[in-house]
Amino acid sequence: MRRADPSRRNKQWVRQERRLEAVTQRGEVGHRELCRLLEVSLATLRRDLSALEARGLLERTWGSRRVASPVR
Repeated sequence: MRRADPSRRNKQWVRQERRLEAVTQRGEVGHRELCRLLEVSLATLRRDLSALEARGLLERTWGSRRVASPVR
């Protein structure tokens, strides 16, 4: 069983935080626009956004993502 490289996890965390910041600044943002702004592939972007969604920080909308609404 391989262990995850701590430096790789840190890079993923930093990358995901950049995605969250971009969505927070713009509200709802399309995937292709985020790819262009962040200079990443669509596959990398989707993987990072899915991780942020799993953490409850983003919500998926049709063709885009937005900051998750607070639970009431």
